[in-house]
Amino acid sequence: MMYVIKRIIRRPVISIFGFVLASAMCFFLCSLIQYRTAQKEELESVRDSFKIRCVVTDPRGVNSESLRLHKRYIQFVEAEDGLAPFVKDLCVTRELYLSEWFVDEERVSGLDIYNILGLSDPTCSRYTDPAYGGAYHTDIEDFFRQDQAVCLVPETAYGQLQGKTLLLWLVSPYTKEGNSSQAPFEFKVAGYYEGDGTSLLAPYACIQQTGYSLSDTITVDSLSFTLNDNTRIDELKEKAFEEIFSVPAPSSYSSKAGLVIGDAAYRGMIHRLTQNEKRVNRLIRISLILSLFAGLFVGFLSVRGETKTYALMRTLGVSGVSLTFQVLAEQLLLPALGILAVGIIMKQPTTAGIYFLCYLIGIMAAVLRPAHTSPTELLQDQE
Repeated sequence: MMYVIKRIIRRPVISIFGFVLASAMCFFLCSLIQYRTAQKEELESVRDSFKIRCVVTDPRGVNSESLRLHKRYIQFVEAEDGLAPFVKDLCVTRELYLSEWFVDEERVSGLDIYNILGLSDPTCSRYTDPAYGGAYHTDIEDFFRQDQAVCLVPETAYGQLQGKTLLLWLVSPYTKEGNSSQAPFEFKVAGYYEGDGTSLLAPYACIQQTGYSLSDTITVDSLSFTLNDNTRIDELKEKAFEEIFSVPAPSSYSSKAGLVIGDAAYRGMIHRLTQNEKRVNRLIRISLILSLFAGLFVGFLSVRGETKTYALMRTLGVSGVSLTFQVLAEQLLLPALGILAVGIIMKQPTTAGIYFLCYLIGIMAAVLRPAHTSPTELLQDQE
């Protein structure tokens, strides 16, 4: 060991060069592995958490409200043999119009409220969706998942209507058995939503049942949902467009409702991350190949000009194997320390070990021939 250390001290430039080169390239490789790991984690995060919103529209893709969708659409979305396996956060609304309304038997006027909107979730309306700055206040837990005849009024009207029971004359766009589709219904004011909207808001189940009592037609006015597994986009499209929905187009004359699947941003992110990962994988392979050449280059610099020394050692009885180990120890001691330090600092001992193996193979390719050649041949080569 002392002989090896003396050899390193006697040739400090080559020794330090090998140390710096091995440490730098090992650091580069570890950095690439870290970046690739981060890209994979981001890719998985996008696949798991990116929200792909699917919105039902008219055939031309222009309007997504007041669609008066036939019940077959909601049934298809909720059915296990339909889109249910793909759907989460289902959002549906049903709208009924107000012809007139009363509080304590007095007709209300001066408040610009024209309809009552049933929501299955707060995100169904800009009035209550936090993403659009909406908010509502009520003491009823899971308000929009109730089936009670309760409603929220605009904040500007809450002071006048708080705790009141409203008698609403509601109108359905459909008729029942040829009769008028207008009838009175009582709703209790249970809270308010912020702002000065023109609608009353109520639980979807309540409004759907109320609408059915006015008309024998079950319908929804808007329908949207989030894809529950982003890896199944193509499967969802095939199922939806083959059976009931159409692809929206500005010039469409289809009788089917359109379905807009907001996957463009998702696909763009997946493509970008996938391409980044492929580029990093190529750089990792190149880095490992370069580590072989780095070892070969350092080994070549180390054995160049040492022919007489090796011939003398072989003449004194040092075997080729022993000489090989001595030369390798001389060339690998400092680089091994540098690689080990990088592996510990970067918390990637396995990557550092793989780099060291490639570096070792490169050095061995340069060292094996002069270490195992006979003294006579070494001196002939020197001449």
